[in-house]
Amino acid sequence: MNPHNLKRSRNDTSLVLLTRKFLNMLQQSKDGVLDLNLVTQELNSSKRRVYDVTNVLEGINLIKKIYKNHVQWLLDVTHPKEVRFVNPSWMHLYASHKGEGVPFSYTLTTMS
Repeated sequence: MNPHNLKRSRNDTSLVLLTRKFLNMLQQSKDGVLDLNLVTQELNSSKRRVYDVTNVLEGINLIKKIYKNHVQWLLDVTHPKEVRFVNPSWMHLYASHKGEGVPFSYTLTTMS
């Protein structure tokens, strides 16, 4: 087997893809609560990458930490309308504007 075939593509390791998978897990979780240790195992990702996702989602008030290694979704996951508005590309916007002094809330409102 060629070791180069074992490498993951950039798409497989992107924050956008990880965010989509994370949000799917949140939607399917009981009471919107996730154990981040299970997330890292199931998504085959490092804890640091998962924390990158959770820190941004927490920063825009979509999730909150409820205790060590557990987060809870703040929207009603039983209503797809509420969940549908979450656009994983916001992660990229947040990261790109973070150092520029542009308020993230302004970025979100100008996207509509």
